[in-house]
Amino acid sequence: MRFFPLMIFLWFFNPLARAQHKTHLEVRFTQCEPKKDFLYLYSFNGFSFEQEQRLPISGDTLELEMDLPEVRFYYVGTGANNLKPVILGFDEEVVMEGNCARMRYARFPEGGVNADYEKLKADLNRLRAAHSRLVQEYNQVQRDSAAVQDVVERMAMIDRQKLNLLERMEKENPYFAEIVRLNTYLSFPAHGSNYGSEVPYFSEEYFKFVDWGKSDLDYMPWVFEAWKSYGETMCNLGLNANSHKVYIQKQLDKIPAGTRRRQLAYGGLLSALQRKKHVNYMFFAKQFVEEFSAISPKAVAQVQQQIKMLAATMPGALAPDFTGVGPDGDTVRLSDFRGKVVLIDFWASWCGPCRRENPNVVRAYQKYKDKGFDIIGVSLDRDRNRWISAIEADGLVWHHVSDLKGWKSEFAALYGVRSIPHAVLLDREGRIVAIRLRGAQLEEYLEGLLE
Repeated sequence: MRFFPLMIFLWFFNPLARAQHKTHLEVRFTQCEPKKDFLYLYSFNGFSFEQEQRLPISGDTLELEMDLPEVRFYYVGTGANNLKPVILGFDEEVVMEGNCARMRYARFPEGGVNADYEKLKADLNRLRAAHSRLVQEYNQVQRDSAAVQDVVERMAMIDRQKLNLLERMEKENPYFAEIVRLNTYLSFPAHGSNYGSEVPYFSEEYFKFVDWGKSDLDYMPWVFEAWKSYGETMCNLGLNANSHKVYIQKQLDKIPAGTRRRQLAYGGLLSALQRKKHVNYMFFAKQFVEEFSAISPKAVAQVQQQIKMLAATMPGALAPDFTGVGPDGDTVRLSDFRGKVVLIDFWASWCGPCRRENPNVVRAYQKYKDKGFDIIGVSLDRDRNRWISAIEADGLVWHHVSDLKGWKSEFAALYGVRSIPHAVLLDREGRIVAIRLRGAQLEEYLEGLLE
């Protein structure tokens, strides 16, 4: 990582100098179609890419002069699904080489801050992978105290490497240091002795090194990524809805209200909660809408649309009705099951986790079927014979439907299913009680509903 001349640091911390800074962006292309392909320059608002420039490609090189008020992440590509991040505002000259069909793999052959950024990402990926491996190993050696101590010492070593990287970036490039801060979480076994468990440690310490008062974070996509990672892990900790909400709100409140960095945080958080179909998605989504309705109407409109779509498939909603055809050609209609507690079980013959979960579902069915419990299996199969064979092999003696469209299943789309197994539990009135239940969790809910 190279050091930057003093004149650049003076510009970086001088608002007046920033406003006068010019950047020359040169993009060299291969496999483009002149007069047909366009190059776009985007910024990211936490929910979508906002178009800043649209430039026709007339040859194999495109040059753009820009006046930039500050250092920012931008994205260059031929469309929102074919982009390469680029940092503009540091170097006066930025050169990219890319294939129009695969812009995400574009390179920065002449060095500069963007080439240094690629190296930084490699360092962060290496540390992240090493941490993940040690977490897995730590969980596997719990019965061996000597092995546990060895893993903890190696975790502490990785943590020191993270801190060393942060210290180096603070000296070499303060803008990069903000990226490292967003990626620096020190392991609980090595640093969490003051906490009773990892849940409060994680929720309190994940953003320990981040100063949310810094405006440099306003156009930093790593804010989105950090909050997405934080949100996904918080959903995996088994917290009740209220504790989950309180922990997250405490961290969110540290970010100044109405700022773009807070919008990026909301974007990452809501992306995670939506993916996990967590009940608190609605709370934080509505909170975002209220706070940003006048500040970012386009992003708010996207969230409002998502709220509308998810409202039908979140706990408390009346489950969308559907009618399907079973293996024997019989018609199965969800609304015909009113008065029963029903599990809609999305699965497929080719889904390993689904097949491993099936014995748990069979056990629950046998235990509660005489108390008013029933199941509709919804298969995401394409092959009719494999679907029927799996039903017979696993002893799934309940109702089944499939349109044999795989991931294009209309039933899956109706319930927003993005991964399987995916279970949706309904009460006797047809309202969604819980989703993604497995094993003992399902039986606990059934016990309460069928008393």
